[in-house]
Amino acid sequence: MRKLLLILDFLLCLSLSTSHTSFLPGDSKNARQHRKELNLKRPSEDSTAFESDIILASEKANKLAKEILSGNRKRRQTVQATKIWPNGIIVYKYDDNWPNSKLGNLSKRSMEKAMKMWQDKTCVIFIRQTPTTPRIGSYGSGVNIVFGHMCQTIAGRLEYGFGDLEVAGNCADNPGKLAHLLGHVLGIFHQHNRPDRDKYITVMFEALKQDAWKFFIKANENHTEQLNKPYDIGSIMHLGGHVMFNKYNITIQPKDKRLMAVMGQRTHLSFLDIKKVNDLYTCNRNCPRGPKCKNEGYIGPNCSCTCPLDLTGRKCQKVVQSFSECGGVLKRSSGTFSSPGYSQKYQNSTRCTWLIQGTAGSSISLNFTSFEIGDDANCYNDFLEVKTYGLTLEGPRC
Repeated sequence: MRKLLLILDFLLCLSLSTSHTSFLPGDSKNARQHRKELNLKRPSEDSTAFESDIILASEKANKLAKEILSGNRKRRQTVQATKIWPNGIIVYKYDDNWPNSKLGNLSKRSMEKAMKMWQDKTCVIFIRQTPTTPRIGSYGSGVNIVFGHMCQTIAGRLEYGFGDLEVAGNCADNPGKLAHLLGHVLGIFHQHNRPDRDKYITVMFEALKQDAWKFFIKANENHTEQLNKPYDIGSIMHLGGHVMFNKYNITIQPKDKRLMAVMGQRTHLSFLDIKKVNDLYTCNRNCPRGPKCKNEGYIGPNCSCTCPLDLTGRKCQKVVQSFSECGGVLKRSSGTFSSPGYSQKYQNSTRCTWLIQGTAGSSISLNFTSFEIGDDANCYNDFLEVKTYGLTLEGPRC
């Protein structure tokens, strides 16, 4: 059955921009080629940055840098699988030197919102450790949240002790950016380092800042973290298109340029972000046989169907509606629909979703006879999105 999801959104919200970059070690031949073509300097070998926002122990970081620079990193090698948190419990604490200031308090509230984004959709639990609480977690492992000069974090669980998650001014009060860092804590890496990324995006190496090539090295094909999921340009773990630029404004461009507006978003966890963590932590392991979810939904941690964004119902067979006249499921061979109250002005904070279903082998076409929305260059506040790549992925948006 052919299906198409159409979303018309009239929201009042703030757009979130991204400002960090990252890399995964991978094909050293690619690294040498980019370095030679662009006459780039070698990165410092005393850096502990595995990605620009992921921290490694110094010994491991030095070894990794030397392997990449020398070309001795064998293709069969890959990053050791990130250690996940036993039972999905992440113990955290705020550093003793955490600032008692307006920004410090605001950052704590933003961090709690970011944690809630993951907790509400998965089985992971963040538990704050204080001086009066007993030691909890595995081997005393945890996350120490510090206020510093960069937005970066450990990846996954350390075997012993607390690893740092560092926040700074450009992410301290932004729940979406903090949720991105927490994604690394849970064991997720960046999308743009996937070995198949060249099918979906183009990295403008000539536009990057000096030495920035190292943040764009592709991972090996046997990197296990991706868990056989589709490439997700709309993931909260994907970089935006304007990061680390030198000569030009765009450094990452999607093959489908219509996806530029969703790439690098920091407003929500994508459906596949959530599924990746639920799979990584086997969140439905205690569920009996549940309902047969439709429309690419799956049994989630609460033993009911977890649905793609904008779908709902016991089996993901319905669309989320702001109110009754806004959205629905369309099965007719042809028809007409409009925004509520057309041709009057639409209401703010309205999200209308239509799921258009055709018979097997059919094609779905849309013909707009009249179309006008508020001027929004970033397509965050007012937009039309058509999910042409399936129900689980973000679609072209304008």
